[in-house]
Amino acid sequence: RQVLALTRLIDELYALARADAGELACRREAFDLWELTATEAGAFAASFEAAGIAFELAEAPARSQVVADPDRMRQVLANLFENSLRYTSPGGAVRLGTQLEAGHIHLMLDDSAPGVPDEALARLAERFYRVDASRSREHGGAGLGLALCRRLLEAQGATLAFAHSPLGGLRVTVSMPLAGKDVA
Repeated sequence: RQVLALTRLIDELYALARADAGELACRREAFDLWELTATEAGAFAASFEAAGIAFELAEAPARSQVVADPDRMRQVLANLFENSLRYTSPGGAVRLGTQLEAGHIHLMLDDSAPGVPDEALARLAERFYRVDASRSREHGGAGLGLALCRRLLEAQGATLAFAHSPLGGLRVTVSMPLAGKDVA
């Protein structure tokens, strides 16, 4: 387990270094972001259930075609689901929904308590930043996952934002431009 954790850490550091150098490889292809997201969420369903966390997937949006790298998006989504799984208390809930606005799709991942203090929200995607260092060590994690997610999304013209969730925990929003001519 420690070797796998170290390997992941090295992979994340390498990807961040490549992003800093402008050498992060991202393919560009059209795909259905909601379909990919729902599939990735399904891969975590048993883990949420085993942790005693209710998972709710909203209905598919009217449009969700984007042009991005589906492999990099899987990497981002897996990291976000893992974080919700690690930091949502048993008996809690995680909800995934979307909003369409001004030619963009916003994926919103909400989880229940515990929440994140106001002063920590702006720092969540900083490298090596952890809200509570002792809790993060307990769950594993070096504070690189969200920084990597932000860089992977930026490389594809997307953004990552954090806010307080109406469920009492954290809301993570991934915003991407929709593909196609009919993106109002």
